[in-house]
Amino acid sequence: MERQKISCADPPDVVCVGQAVVDCITRGIRENTPVPGRTQADSISLNTGGDAVNESFALADMGIRAALVCVVGKDPAGRFILDEAAKRGVMTDRITVSGTLATPVANMFVK
Repeated sequence: MERQKISCADPPDVVCVGQAVVDCITRGIRENTPVPGRTQADSISLNTGGDAVNESFALADMGIRAALVCVVGKDPAGRFILDEAAKRGVMTDRITVSGTLATPVANMFVK
């Protein structure tokens, strides 16, 4: 599906407000590895998270003009959220980039 370019001059249909997080999901952790004392995992993935982020992405996927209001840090996790939101067609002009706050990263371990 080709995404429609949305001008920031157009008002959003919906504004999503909340925390933006990067979810680091580690799957298939094994402690019994060929090297004693080491741990291995089947996969590690980085995903955008937080209710406001997820809702804004879902709305944009449905063709609804969605804006995201949140704060991200001036760090790689913040850049990841900004880039993903822009790729998904979410209005990012209301996102604050802070030089003093770090973007939260949640680590999840799935067997």
